[in-house]
Amino acid sequence: MKALSILKPFNTLTLCVCLLVFVSCSSNDDGNSENSNPSSTNSQITYSLNGTGIINGTNITISSEEDTEDTFILISGHVYFEDTALGTEKLVTLGYGYIGPSGDIQRSVELTFSAGTGSKVLGEFQTGSTGLITYQPTEYMIVSVDEEDLFYDSDGDMDDDAGHNLLSKNVVVTITEYEETTNDLGILTLAHIKGSIGGSGNQLFSNYFTSPTTDPGELFYNITANFEYNISED
Repeated sequence: MKALSILKPFNTLTLCVCLLVFVSCSSNDDGNSENSNPSSTNSQITYSLNGTGIINGTNITISSEEDTEDTFILISGHVYFEDTALGTEKLVTLGYGYIGPSGDIQRSVELTFSAGTGSKVLGEFQTGSTGLITYQPTEYMIVSVDEEDLFYDSDGDMDDDAGHNLLSKNVVVTITEYEETTNDLGILTLAHIKGSIGGSGNQLFSNYFTSPTTDPGELFYNITANFEYNISED
């Protein structure tokens, strides 16, 4: 693949560290509980993609129930405070990753948005002339796909020219259930969250290789999704 060398943004090392405790912490224990009855104990995301080059984009699921000897599912939930241009904000980051038999992350989804229920407008990434990310918004979504999901040949040479990290451009997430708790160390953690991305106006983009002397092009994708996270009982 000639495509752009944007590094897969799903931070495997950070995620694995988070999974050692399964949830990470904030520096404040001022939590709240908006829903104390999680709808299930499973953590998962199911999403569908539609756009140029998408091969297999319908009802892709990454679920904690799919962990097997041949595949490994990484799911994490993290609530924390961060200083931003708007002041100190309480944010939530969710990570869903599927590692195949080869040990590589084949699919992953990362979401970051403000804590609590309601609608969350995710920001738009910006990329430069090399295709590398030049601006990452505070609230965002990244969907990383593999060659089974996306193939785009812009110049007819049978090579895949598409970047496989799909970045938020115009995405609205709706959170309907949200619960925080305090762990054994007295640290605020994410206990439960449930949300969705609706069927219209929710757009991701990726860059594609055009030539060694021209700027990358852009491909656009619509996404719908339903997701849930529940704290591990282990």
